[in-house]
Amino acid sequence: MHITSRQPVRHTVRHVASWVGFAALLALLWWYVVPSGVPGGRTNYIVVSGHSMEPMLHTGDLAVARSQDSYRTGDLIVVNVLGGSVIHRIVDGSAEAGWHTKGDNNSWVDPWVVHPNEVVGRYAIQINGFANALLWVRTKPLQFGAACALITLLPYLPRRRRRIAPVLAEALAHAVPEPALARRTTDRSALITSATCMVLSLAGAASLLARHQLASFAGIVATTALAISGASTLYLGYWVYDGRGTEEPTKSLLALSGILRLVNALPDVDATLVGSATELRSLAEAFRLPVLHHVDEQARRHEFLLITERAGAFAWIAPMGEPPLPDPTPLRRPADEESGHQHSQAA
Repeated sequence: MHITSRQPVRHTVRHVASWVGFAALLALLWWYVVPSGVPGGRTNYIVVSGHSMEPMLHTGDLAVARSQDSYRTGDLIVVNVLGGSVIHRIVDGSAEAGWHTKGDNNSWVDPWVVHPNEVVGRYAIQINGFANALLWVRTKPLQFGAACALITLLPYLPRRRRRIAPVLAEALAHAVPEPALARRTTDRSALITSATCMVLSLAGAASLLARHQLASFAGIVATTALAISGASTLYLGYWVYDGRGTEEPTKSLLALSGILRLVNALPDVDATLVGSATELRSLAEAFRLPVLHHVDEQARRHEFLLITERAGAFAWIAPMGEPPLPDPTPLRRPADEESGHQHSQAA
């Protein structure tokens, strides 16, 4: 194997910055979508029913409202009146005297006076027809879970026909498949379990949202479970599952576990050195090909090679690690001790 080119080394600072940005994006998203029933939450979700706000809002639309520090005439607000929630527009009044509201499609002003403690929030956005989807989730949770499971499998569907180059076919004829590492098998089971919990939590949260109970205790439990299972799925998928946090060569062996074929020698081909074992695995999954693995005891390194028919060959090299230091204390065999004891008796 000859390394013909080398990709730029990925800097740790860039990797850390990407994770920090991703965490910040998740925090911002959580801050915006967390319901008002959760400490720090300011978002409320209302399923529209009726014709009073047409043509802007229709039955079955999902309206999202955010609580504000102040409101004024013209704001479209959600208020708690008559034991339910109503989304109407402020036409006059003040925070001190109370507001008067009216539906855009109504010819009359609402008979109630809205006080600040009755205002849930101001209209932000809407999702047309989303309540109908929530109703389907509520009535058919098993079908919803099956649909989510199929969606999660989409990235693993083959995107191209498998093509094996002649040089790879010859190498595979003398290769031995390496079994998946025990930790990788455990991580895969944990990832599937976490993803299943995330889908179930999502189904529960969607069902409670359809019944206007997302701010209840059950809604808080479902939202929290969704956040925890989602974070666990991300952690297992992007950290433990890829062998990150471990030293070489275990890190590379974990990342490539399940697709390795052990060979005594690698084919004499020109290969491009990739940036990591994870990148090599992504290429192998895209081309649906195994990775050749050779242990070079003399150079003390693990060599991984992916050979494609049209895109060339790609390689990754992982150091074997430092060998353990020998014990400086000489070991005495039992026979030597017995011989020494006999010599002392003879003396």
